[in-house]
Amino acid sequence: MSYGPLTKETIGKLSSGQAFQVAGEWNPDDFTLPFAERLAENISDYYDFPVEGKDQSAAVVSLINRLAKQQNVELARTTLNGWMKGDRDPSVSSSDQQTRENIYKLCAVLDYDYYQTTEMFSKVFFTRAFNPKNKKELALRFYAQRDYKAGVEGSSWYRKGEKAINSLIQSDSITYFEQLVTDTGLIIEETELMDEAEFLDFLVSNPETFTRKNENTAARNEVKRAAMEACRVIPEIGSVSSPKDIPYETLIGIILGYTQRNSTMAVGAVSSLKSLPAQLTTNFPTGQILRKICLDEECTYDQIYKMLCLMLFFLYFVKGPEGISVEQSFKEYLRLSNMQLDKVGFAELYPRQPYGGLLLFCAAHENPLSELRSFLKKKVDEESDAVLQEEMKKAFPDMKNSTCLDVVHAAQRNPYLIRLIIGTLRRENSTAEISGILNYAAEEDGLLQYLYENAGFTEKEKESLRYLTLFPPAGLSDNLMSSILKDEEKMAVYQLEKDNWVNFEKTGWSLDYRIRKLVNDQIDFPNKKNCKTFIDSLSAVDPGDFSEKECKQLEKLRKRIKNL
Repeated sequence: MSYGPLTKETIGKLSSGQAFQVAGEWNPDDFTLPFAERLAENISDYYDFPVEGKDQSAAVVSLINRLAKQQNVELARTTLNGWMKGDRDPSVSSSDQQTRENIYKLCAVLDYDYYQTTEMFSKVFFTRAFNPKNKKELALRFYAQRDYKAGVEGSSWYRKGEKAINSLIQSDSITYFEQLVTDTGLIIEETELMDEAEFLDFLVSNPETFTRKNENTAARNEVKRAAMEACRVIPEIGSVSSPKDIPYETLIGIILGYTQRNSTMAVGAVSSLKSLPAQLTTNFPTGQILRKICLDEECTYDQIYKMLCLMLFFLYFVKGPEGISVEQSFKEYLRLSNMQLDKVGFAELYPRQPYGGLLLFCAAHENPLSELRSFLKKKVDEESDAVLQEEMKKAFPDMKNSTCLDVVHAAQRNPYLIRLIIGTLRRENSTAEISGILNYAAEEDGLLQYLYENAGFTEKEKESLRYLTLFPPAGLSDNLMSSILKDEEKMAVYQLEKDNWVNFEKTGWSLDYRIRKLVNDQIDFPNKKNCKTFIDSLSAVDPGDFSEKECKQLEKLRKRIKNL
């Protein structure tokens, strides 16, 4: 079997100079090709079938099914059909072991050798092949490399690996490693020198090496070390004594240049950004993922891999290499990162993969960190603009698109303020106008003040807002609030909620901290004189049918009031 150009490129990997050139031309649109098309392009290097047109998927399915019979490999047709129809992209769930097993089966069906299989994983599946800390994958790697070195073509390595794994029995043989091995390089180094009998004995004699817990241990530890080092070089954070003390959200926010929790309220988590390929945004580093890694909670390979890549990127470029060109800096970053990734058993950075491509694209610029932050902010802003503009348009169908967008920008793309603007403009007695809102562009406090003063609140609504500032930030249950407020006050609160001035979510009735401050700044509030009616009402509440949680809420609220 001859090697096609894509395989040669992968085998040769790309020199650092070639990687620099490719990285500079990286574009996320290059990765919007469906898995089916990426697979078809790969197969077309070795098999003659239609590469383009509406019959492409059918041709691929037909070819693979025919080859599966010849190779006597059972690849589920429903799985293959789902991939080719675009029902699911396996590269989005590349950490799933069953999905990885199906890709190995696919390589076996296509009669791919070691390097062609590596290419399939790298360029089509977008992840690494032959994980040395997975017993079966190490066996597949062992036989695939042996076949390649012996000049054996095709995928007979797959059946040899399966047979070897199925034949393993418990043994009293010596343990090759006295301590648990987390360095994948050492596993590879040891096993490449073994004959078949020694290798099988090695698999049986080192069971702890192949546990799920150990699979990503080295990489997880490297993330912890890198995150603590990142804290030390950031003045706002400084040294932390252990991984559990890391301010996860703050650290990731500083590295990426924006606070994900606030910036994505309108569009969901970063991984849902539709303008970027799912392979890039799935498991995109967040404070929550870093917390899970540092606290040894369950994490996927992809989550740890992307987090480690980001930390290595940040640590290398945070101070900026001095006295060398951009290309020299790029080459050194690529060398050091790939060395560290390889050491913990992770795939090397490759500019034609989505996530690695983004980091290498930024690394090919004068100021890589600024480039990354600018790229992400632009994408977040674009999606926020689209979502919030649509929210304004839905609320006011006759409003011009350009005016909707102007309002979004005046509110600094803040979803909370957009919803408050919509609710305020819809109020019957409101005197708020678009022109007034636009006058306060980029002044959040001024805009909030304008909305409050022009919302046309009744005295009862203003009084209710004052009462709600006494509620704890976590909110109160619906039942407890109903017991405290009178019917007229409750009606006012429901109207305020309808206009987005009050929130009722899982935590219960609550008030945004910005509104609390706004209301409390209007008068000398809260104090006993201004809150007398509310205090009397609170004191008279009978907690007879309250739940245990509500009783605790009531007790906390009474303590708050006592301090006035």
